[in-house]
Amino acid sequence: MMDADLEFEAWRATLRDFCGNFDVDPGPDAGRRRAGFGKLLLGGMEMSRIFTNYPLVARDRACIRRDDVDCLYLVRQLEGWLEFEHDGRVCRLAPGDCALLDSRRPIAVRYDPGGSEMTTLHVPREALLREAPEAVAIGEARRAGDVRGRALIAAMGFVDRERMEDETERGFLLELARLAFRREPGPPALDRMDLTRDRATALVLEIERGATDPEFSLSALAAQAGLSERQVQRDLSSRGTSFSHELMSRRMDRVRAALRAGGAGGARPRVAEIAYAAGFNDLSHFNRAFRRMHGCTPLAFARGEGTVPA
Repeated sequence: MMDADLEFEAWRATLRDFCGNFDVDPGPDAGRRRAGFGKLLLGGMEMSRIFTNYPLVARDRACIRRDDVDCLYLVRQLEGWLEFEHDGRVCRLAPGDCALLDSRRPIAVRYDPGGSEMTTLHVPREALLREAPEAVAIGEARRAGDVRGRALIAAMGFVDRERMEDETERGFLLELARLAFRREPGPPALDRMDLTRDRATALVLEIERGATDPEFSLSALAAQAGLSERQVQRDLSSRGTSFSHELMSRRMDRVRAALRAGGAGGARPRVAEIAYAAGFNDLSHFNRAFRRMHGCTPLAFARGEGTVPA
């Protein structure tokens, strides 16, 4: 076998061992194909991280009969694009999009010739569909800009980075998946989440996403979440925080990172541009808040002076 053939056989074997039986078409130019595979845990559930530019990966009824894999694949696109055919639909995912696919139904996936990278979380069927399974939309895409999928997409990226193996996040992820992929129209109402802790976590993620918008407000957050402003305040208070604190913290995080990068090598960072890009629209207010929080001016912080709040 050529090296490309060996690489293909090894990648296909790893994919089948972890994700179930899939047929892989290496295409006529296998020597130009590339693939990678990683395994990790997210919320106590198995997740694969896949890179490939093979033209087609498919799971037909013959593949399904050859194994006992019974789960829902929650796919989050990272780089490039993929196009899947599943449950009578054809959808294309761009970076940030996600989809829910059923291991017990045929799946055909085509990948970006330039390379496609994604994560696939193996969600136990009974855990996600225990209530009103017909209300969960399988085989549909949730876009990065779609308010129904935004919280889930943000949460998968957040938990992936911060609490990869923590099983306490399992229920939180499942709740967000139910909200993101429910069939009825309208934005996800976080009041459907059973636990205040989970709602508060979802609210903080939404604040992180909206922080750079200078018009982002408590009322906007409440409307997006389907909650009253008072309920948002109560949920965040249960976490020991508040909307104003979280918004300021997220904006200052961006400012500090930009100041450090801009001040590297003795350069003079453009403080006004950095503040505006982080979501501040009042420079006087920003400068006062920065000095109060760090004990120095933004330029002095860029030179290595001042402190970062714990």
